[in-house]
Amino acid sequence: MSALRSPAEIRTVFEARGCAVVERFLGHSYRAGGEIMIIAPGITLDGVEGKKFTKADFSAFSGTGYDGRGRVYVVWIVTPGDMVPCTRAEHANCSESERITFGDAHKSCENMLYFCAASAKASKGLSDFGGAFAALGL
Repeated sequence: MSALRSPAEIRTVFEARGCAVVERFLGHSYRAGGEIMIIAPGITLDGVEGKKFTKADFSAFSGTGYDGRGRVYVVWIVTPGDMVPCTRAEHANCSESERITFGDAHKSCENMLYFCAASAKASKGLSDFGGAFAALGL
């Protein structure tokens, strides 16, 4: 793993190249950590297009100015792929290899993001009453 970068440095470098950079906190305390999403041009995090999430080989750190403490960020590279936004229910219906979650419910993170493989989401279709009725032949 390379040296820690600051969120500001990551934002400056990648936005200069046309990427969007999203900084997300996983809770109120700096101890909760965070996530930085570096999003390829032409993709939006909340868009319906498919995405691929690759964990970067570098991390970020934002100090509190006290005794070396601060928020550590996991950095993700977001490129075109097969993962699409989904509901919590659709996410739960997919196998571990077909889903990814961003945020941490155990750290008072209020902005959870759920993604699943487009093929898995399409094959389930049971996230609402209409899909369940159809599956039951009603």
